[in-house]
Amino acid sequence: MDGLHAIARVRDGAAEHDHLGVASIVRVEQQRARHTLGEGGGYTERDIKEAARALTGWRLQDGVPTFQVRQHDPGVKTILGQTGNFNDEALIALLARHPRTATHIADKLVRFFVRPSGSEALTRRAAEKFTSTGGNIREVMRVILLSPE
Repeated sequence: MDGLHAIARVRDGAAEHDHLGVASIVRVEQQRARHTLGEGGGYTERDIKEAARALTGWRLQDGVPTFQVRQHDPGVKTILGQTGNFNDEALIALLARHPRTATHIADKLVRFFVRPSGSEALTRRAAEKFTSTGGNIREVMRVILLSPE
């Protein structure tokens, strides 16, 4: 699974909670931001609210996430310093390209597969591979598992 597919769960999670309203989306987004960029990852409360707007329109119908274009907020949004007409796919791409995403995901993988205390050098190499491959987790894991550390 590549990084974009892993991050795509943002859309699915928001769709599951969208029936509870925008407040639920904001809570989901706060969790997604922490898991994607990391705690203190340079995002603000405003970024989270704008990201929630990018996910509007998703609903659960008979347990299946569906997109209802009339319910989507098509307005311009500013997220992580980038301004545009973001929807779910544009938001996922923005998060996947953010440097903090690469570092945070690499660090979590290194801490899980190599050592709980982490390794700055290995995290840096894994994050570089994440960035250079567009979030290819298989290639990131190759760097981590073949490391002499």
